[in-house]
Amino acid sequence: MLQRALTVYDYLRTGIRLIGSATSGERFWLSTEGARIRVNQFMPGKPGGGHCQADLYTLAITINMLRRFAARSWAPDEISLLAGDERLLGDRSSFGDARIITGQPYSSFTIPRALLKQPISRQPIPRMHPHRTLRRLQPTMPEDFLGSVERLVIALLADGYPDVHLTAEAASMSPRTLQRRLAAAGLTYSQLVTETRTRLAAEWLKSTAMPISAMAASLGYTDVSNFTRAFRRRAGISPRTFRQNCRRSVACCQGSPGN
Repeated sequence: MLQRALTVYDYLRTGIRLIGSATSGERFWLSTEGARIRVNQFMPGKPGGGHCQADLYTLAITINMLRRFAARSWAPDEISLLAGDERLLGDRSSFGDARIITGQPYSSFTIPRALLKQPISRQPIPRMHPHRTLRRLQPTMPEDFLGSVERLVIALLADGYPDVHLTAEAASMSPRTLQRRLAAAGLTYSQLVTETRTRLAAEWLKSTAMPISAMAASLGYTDVSNFTRAFRRRAGISPRTFRQNCRRSVACCQGSPGN
């Protein structure tokens, strides 16, 4: 139904209607402020870290979705955050020069009215076999349940291993429901966390100079030795050896004839 939308306005209105019919209590609505439109969201639930994480996560996903139809560097002019969200905001660079207002009863952001008329190109959404390895994280809206939970796990990793109860709370569902839906996709919760950690570690080892100790902390490990053992179990070699092999492979390719 979303792919049949002709404009950004059609997309938003369809998405708001679908979310209202598929969730219990979550509300999204549009309001007009002169030449701007405000996209509002209300997430039900008890105040707490999981609730704020879910609110920020949904806000970021919605903004990234709109970047599919605007310039990738686009950011809202103004973002209002639910009270408590500011403690989890971290790096604000992804919001560009947006003015950020905190302590609000619900979250929202503004878009120019002209963006609503932007036509949407028809691009098929790729399908993913549920038993394959989780796909590479993209800066766009997740298009299936596994992608959404993976994003949520990544957002929680910096504070340590994301307990299934915290992840379920942030996803606005019970732990039993979360585990049941993951099982239907062919994964347990611990498998999903392990695959996500390993994939992120491999990407960082290949493409960054991040110290392995900082990497371990960012992935929620209590110390470097735990990270090293976990990575070795999945990759067969230590993180340091993996990085060295990647560098040798790049050096060989750069030095080969014809390159």
